Amino acid sequence: MREIDLKRVSAEAAREASSALGKLARQPVVVKMTTVHVIHGPKDHRSLAPDEAVVGVQMAVTGEVEGGALLCFPKDDARVLGRRLAGETAAGSPAMADSVLKEVGNIICGRYLGVLSNALKEKVLPGLPALERGRFDTLSEKTIAVLARELGTAWFLQVEVVLADAATIGDLLVFFRTDQACA
Repeated sequence: MREIDLKRVSAEAAREASSALGKLARQPVVVKMTTVHVIHGPKDHRSLAPDEAVVGVQMAVTGEVEGGALLCFPKDDARVLGRRLAGETAAGSPAMADSVLKEVGNIICGRYLGVLSNALKEKVLPGLPALERGRFDTLSEKTIAVLARELGTAWFLQVEVVLADAATIGDLLVFFRTDQACA
């Protein structure tokens, strides 16, 4: 893989995700992607996110590169974000809130991977989103084991979703197999 400007990729993906989430919520949404860390070792990602209960959306990455993406929000914040985006329809329905969170993950991860694909000039295809619950370190290890077998290069970003003047902060881990590492 070629070298790319991760800050530019993050900024463009955040703009695209803001637009798509705004359409879903029917109100302005601002997504910010900051604090890009490049990770080169199998355990380096663990220290970047707090070890807390999270709701995560994972998706496989296929195409010319293989790996995955994992977007996690603290459990209570995820519930609030799902309800805010879905409105009153999700207030009494955990299944609806989960569906909305999967769509949030699909949009944020999908936009990031699409912009990344364009920057790399390689086919990077996001898979279907799956909702997971647990602790960040456990979910990230499980996701990497299933989707990449062994971690090569990964990028860790902080994702902030601002809706109705309230921010929800999560963590995005994008990773590739060892034989497909890039910088």
